[in-house]
Amino acid sequence: SSQTSAGGRFPLAITSSATARSLMFSACEKKRRTRFVQGQGENLYFLEDFDKKNFVLETGKVLSQGIVTSNASSIEFGKNAVSIINTQPRVEYRSDVPVVDLTSVRYEALPLYAQAHSRYQLVSEFVGKRLMIFKVGEKLAIPSNEWTYAQTLPNGMLKVPFMSYAVKFYTIERKKDDRGKSTNEISTFEKQFRSEAQHFTVDLDSAKAFEELDKKRDVFPAEFFNSKKEWNYLKSLVDIPVSAGGPPSKYEMGMVSAQDRVTFSPTRDFLVGYSINQVEQASPDLSFSQRVLLPVEWVDYKVVDFGDDAGLKEIADYSRPWNERKFIRLRFAGVDQTTSVEDATVLKRLEVDDNYFSFHIYKASESFEDASDKDVLRGVTYHYSFYNDGKITAKDEGLQYPLEDTKYFGFFQTVQKNYYSSELIRREEFDRLLRAARYYPKDNKITFYLSVESTNDEVAIQAFREAVNAWNDAFKAAGTQITVEFSNERKRNGDARYNVINIYPENRKSSLLGYGPTLQNPVSGEIISGGNHIYLAGFRSRFREHVRRFVYESIGAYRSQKLPFLERTLQGSGASEGFYSLAGINLSANTGSAMLGALPGPSTGEVASPVIANESVPVALKPTEQAAFKIDANGACSMTGQTAYFFDVVANYCGNGADIEGTSKDRTFYNYLADLRNQVGETYEEGERTYLPGEKEALESCANILVQRGLTDTMVHEFGHIFGLRHNFAGTSDKRHANADPAVTDPKDRVSTSVMDYADYWSPRPMRPQSYDIEAIRYAYSRKVRVVAKGDERLEKPTYSYVDLKNGQAIDDALKGTNWVLDRHAYCTDQDFHYARVDPMCEQRDRGNTATQAVAGFIEDMIGTFSTLSKRVDQARLRNSLTLSADVTTKQ
Repeated sequence: SSQTSAGGRFPLAITSSATARSLMFSACEKKRRTRFVQGQGENLYFLEDFDKKNFVLETGKVLSQGIVTSNASSIEFGKNAVSIINTQPRVEYRSDVPVVDLTSVRYEALPLYAQAHSRYQLVSEFVGKRLMIFKVGEKLAIPSNEWTYAQTLPNGMLKVPFMSYAVKFYTIERKKDDRGKSTNEISTFEKQFRSEAQHFTVDLDSAKAFEELDKKRDVFPAEFFNSKKEWNYLKSLVDIPVSAGGPPSKYEMGMVSAQDRVTFSPTRDFLVGYSINQVEQASPDLSFSQRVLLPVEWVDYKVVDFGDDAGLKEIADYSRPWNERKFIRLRFAGVDQTTSVEDATVLKRLEVDDNYFSFHIYKASESFEDASDKDVLRGVTYHYSFYNDGKITAKDEGLQYPLEDTKYFGFFQTVQKNYYSSELIRREEFDRLLRAARYYPKDNKITFYLSVESTNDEVAIQAFREAVNAWNDAFKAAGTQITVEFSNERKRNGDARYNVINIYPENRKSSLLGYGPTLQNPVSGEIISGGNHIYLAGFRSRFREHVRRFVYESIGAYRSQKLPFLERTLQGSGASEGFYSLAGINLSANTGSAMLGALPGPSTGEVASPVIANESVPVALKPTEQAAFKIDANGACSMTGQTAYFFDVVANYCGNGADIEGTSKDRTFYNYLADLRNQVGETYEEGERTYLPGEKEALESCANILVQRGLTDTMVHEFGHIFGLRHNFAGTSDKRHANADPAVTDPKDRVSTSVMDYADYWSPRPMRPQSYDIEAIRYAYSRKVRVVAKGDERLEKPTYSYVDLKNGQAIDDALKGTNWVLDRHAYCTDQDFHYARVDPMCEQRDRGNTATQAVAGFIEDMIGTFSTLSKRVDQARLRNSLTLSADVTTKQ
């Protein structure tokens, strides 16, 4: 018959393509007819009709799932995974092999694993004293567990042993009479070897399936881990016990434990993943660049070719050197361990595609770092994700990020490793090693997905969409051709291939509101993927707190409290002596700038503020200067933002139960507060009840209204990190650009020129990228900067132009010798705030464009903090209660 392959479809009916020849002999003499001796000649067939002959195998419906190919409790194959690993179901089948009736109905003990409703080829061959039946099909139609013992034919098809029958070999000879003459009777004579015979018989009851090696799990072609391939590697925490706390720095959902771009270097017992960011002169096998360790066993497989099991059984073969063997068995449960710990870990999930593999490892327990043995987290799951994008990274790839430009725009960066002397290296040499983190999206599209694990809360999902749309507008305003989109398709948390947004439901607790880690190429700085992790519980909890405090404020519960140490102010400073006593300052002078002189430290010097563009503001260089504006007693003041929210926002959205109706159509909160106001009257008496029946429903109704706004501005901030932007804590001090922002119509909303700022909690935070953010995107993604003519930089509304930048060209170098100057925004970031501390305008949670406004805003925050935290009113407890030190003295 003609050759057929899996994939074709035709009705489940067989038309035989080969028929056994009848063993009837025509006599030379008409009077005599040749016949077998009685009892012989039944079921006798010609060898040549079955030796290396082709037949048709047709499959029907699925009977059961295929053979398990992994130790994982769940397996998912991508659409192209069949070239690496695949499974096929057990199916019905029929064949046109004559006489033997080779069907799934007759032989229930001979399972066939193949594509349903397809056609394969069968080949029959004699092996020893058995008739072997082989299945032949395209590689992708053969389950991968059979590849290990399959034979590749010249046409690329795979030939796989399927089953066999026991046979006996015979010759046929005429019987002779007493005179030695041939008669018309013939007899069969059994032969030991096939070469001596022309015929055979089949024992139909001796059918036997080919014996595949058992427990052949998690076996991959060795070529899949070719050492020339580069893999984007991400290890993230994707599940912890719902009730678990744990150190936030390591045990927050989605926290990235490791990320890099690696190549696999094979050893006898491990695949070692090394970072591609290597010093060129050094060996890549350096321990400090090791990122992941995968335990493996290198193995070949073969069909037994001698003895009674010849052709009938598969065995492992270790005869060749380990690095020449074709297959690798991965022990996923022992990942990152130099000794086997498979009993303590479980492979929960495996996903494979032609350019991707990932696995989830469940660890029964894990000790906290730098903690005692009793500090153990029970039951954590890590997602190890590896994505090969088909590229080989070149040293000159990516956006070179001159060191001088870091004072204008803040991007995360990578540094290419190289040998250099810190004393001798020149700026231009170091600049060539720096790369700014940014996307280089295929088809100019950056797509975001919600995670499978995310909530279905419509308010949260709408906030996600608004944040994506806001950044899409920002990329357009920055002159890029890139679009930012969201997809309704969901992806898994920690998948290195996708930008996955995780909005965790309220049963997942966290000390964080959100964060946005990214996976980057360490050499080019290219952002491969990013994640946004948002805890819905944190938002709802905080908003419920804020709304409750708004209720207290509305009925006058806070105004009854006496805070004498905050009531008196010092001339020129706006702060009380008690305030400084709390700060631990030995105050010898109490007026004007003399208070700075009371601080311990070296003599005061003056420098120009690095964050206020185009202005010269004297700054006192005192190591403890900020203590004059911050109270650290019991850490309470650092929690200001978590305990005091802007009450006018609550009123504007939900109403105040009196003269402000609010924009919400839901009147539950407004009506509740109106009734409570009536109960309390004009003056709240200490100890008076501050609630009515229905309090929970009323607080929830208002909190739900505010959640979307809070989620949106947090997501917009975290998306900025995903796109490569660092914090900008100077946005509040940039008066000229804030006033020039056409999107802001109300002066009180001019909070900051950047969504990457940590804005003051008493003020509405930006819900869309601001002017600094747009110009930063223009710098990194459009390679342009906005400029003004020299002398116009102080104008409120100057005329803008744009200058192109070459890769690696610093902004100052591009503008040198021209009549242009950079339209500079105020910028400072984490190291300026946490370490340098030379500029009071580089501050988190501040407001105001000048130093005076910033200090006034801080004092207002202190008053608000003490007002809302110094007394519980009628609550059983507070999340962040404020305790004042007993040795504090106040002067009146």
